[in-house]
Amino acid sequence: MIQISSLSFSYGDLVIFDHVNLTFPEKGLVVILGKSGSGKSTLLSLLSQSLKPSEGEIKGVDINSLSMVYQSPLLLSYLTVKENIAFPLILKGKKKEEYEKEVGKMISDLNLKHVENHYPNELSGGEMMRVSIARALVKGGDTLILDEPTGQLDEIHSQSIYSMLKQLSKERLIILVTHDEKNAEEIGDVVYLLKDHCFHCLKDVSTKERSKPLEKKLKKDKGMRMEDVIVLQTKYLKKKKWRVILSSLFLSFCLTILYLGFHLYFRMDQSIGDILAKYYASHEYQISMKREISSSGKLHLNKDSLPDEEVLQILQIDQVFPNLSFFLPSENDVVLLQKTSQASFQPVIVENKNNLAMGSGLQNAFDVVVNDCLLEELELDHSLAINKTFDIHHQVVVSDSRLESKDHLSLSFHFTIRGISKEQKAFNRPIVYYSYSKMYKYLSSKTLPHISLEKGKVTTIGDLLSDWSTPQDYLTTSALFLSSQGEKMRKQAKHYYQDTVSISSITLQTKDSIQDIVSMVLMIVLVFMSLNLLTSFMFLFLSIYSLYSDNIRFFALIKVFTRSKRDVHTCAMSMQMIYMVFVSLFTLILSFVFSFAIREIFNYLSFPTFLSLFHVGIYLLVIMGAFLLCFFASVLPLRRIKDKDIQKELEGED
Repeated sequence: MIQISSLSFSYGDLVIFDHVNLTFPEKGLVVILGKSGSGKSTLLSLLSQSLKPSEGEIKGVDINSLSMVYQSPLLLSYLTVKENIAFPLILKGKKKEEYEKEVGKMISDLNLKHVENHYPNELSGGEMMRVSIARALVKGGDTLILDEPTGQLDEIHSQSIYSMLKQLSKERLIILVTHDEKNAEEIGDVVYLLKDHCFHCLKDVSTKERSKPLEKKLKKDKGMRMEDVIVLQTKYLKKKKWRVILSSLFLSFCLTILYLGFHLYFRMDQSIGDILAKYYASHEYQISMKREISSSGKLHLNKDSLPDEEVLQILQIDQVFPNLSFFLPSENDVVLLQKTSQASFQPVIVENKNNLAMGSGLQNAFDVVVNDCLLEELELDHSLAINKTFDIHHQVVVSDSRLESKDHLSLSFHFTIRGISKEQKAFNRPIVYYSYSKMYKYLSSKTLPHISLEKGKVTTIGDLLSDWSTPQDYLTTSALFLSSQGEKMRKQAKHYYQDTVSISSITLQTKDSIQDIVSMVLMIVLVFMSLNLLTSFMFLFLSIYSLYSDNIRFFALIKVFTRSKRDVHTCAMSMQMIYMVFVSLFTLILSFVFSFAIREIFNYLSFPTFLSLFHVGIYLLVIMGAFLLCFFASVLPLRRIKDKDIQKELEGED
């Protein structure tokens, strides 16, 4: 039995009820008549606890035993009749095998067997209302409240609904709000007219006891099971598939950019190492030391010279070799078949023939290995380049500041291309490699006649280079040494000597250039990625919010049948999980496709790829970020679903 005591309610200054007292029986059909705007729907909202009274109280209402049927059937368009009727039981967390028999009985009782697998758009108005009533009844309980259930039906369907309600009222309390005065007194056990904020009793044949209302203990349901919610959401999202696909694709595209950026960053050192390992002179480094030769105020004039023995000891450099660049400059023009290219001439101390793409390597002082960059500038194919020759001519003046004599030498180098290295053209320049030991031996054979005459013994270029007491002002400005730990030594030199001692090589210079370029690209990617992630999150947020808004009936029914915030959040979590499936799949596909495409394009352009086809660790890292984005994009829109929107959906056209 429901008892209303001193109930008052108003919308701002508009008074709807003023100290109303009513008692409804435990069973029977109670009809409430009244014009539109008189407060009929407001009373039902107060009974269902959708609204709270300004004053007074309502006793005897067990929300778990109360079901509502609104003027609009409020059926979910993406569910069948059977699934719509089962909806309250799904909200309670029941499994299909637990409620199937119960739903089947309700379908039979309300004569809906012939349409149980139909969708709402395939039903008549009367059938939809019966489905709505069946859904309310299957929830269980002893109170059924109906708000204008025949408002949109013709006379024939209305009479059918009234007959059914009259029969159902023998076992439960049914409160019917209607404006159908013609049939109200005929069907109702108790009839009230709501007018001027008061209830006027027009009929009362009930046998209710007007004593203390029965207080009922509320039972807690388990709430919706996640797998059931996912099924429901999937059925709904089938109708909105393009919205889901497009928003997922946009987020996946941004996540793929993030994946590629991380992939590039984490693989950069390994990729650069792979690139440099293919250089034909990958382990030859030069060391030099800056010495001040003049200064004026804040201006200082420095020159590069050989490092002290103390420097070599601290850096643990055991073996050094004289630089030959005075006699064979490190930069020369190569003329071949009337084509000219400026190339770097690099000595090779230990030859690695595994880095040869073609040819036999360095057999004598005038054999050279070239790279693709040189051949490209000379417009030569690999097969035509082998055994081609070119000449380098160089004039030098050799002197010793301790001697008066000087020797003028005219050096001619007749080089033959014996091999082509595997180096990639990207981040590279034309290079000619020659054998350091064989070239040193050749230069050492060159006699210096005038210096020999003054010194009284035969003196060669090799004698001057090997004598460390010889002034090195112009013969050599640095030393060449062999090491597989050039990067480590460069860090040590930086640590001990700052910029005074420097270690360099063609590979270190290339590495620095690549790192600068890649860092700049990563910075651009970072800015682009940040803006895109923000945009994609907003797009995802708005997409999910629009999905929630279009499915506001789903949330309204949750409020009608359970009022559980847990069920609402379960709905959000299911949306997140569905989006995660799409985003994870699209990101996986796009990451693989983009990586493959970039690798193919870079290979075609002779660029290093930097990327593997797929990196599981980075993908999982990106998906963790996607999880957070989908979580917030699914939960935050719930805040924008207002009670007034839900109430408007429940009230329909009333």
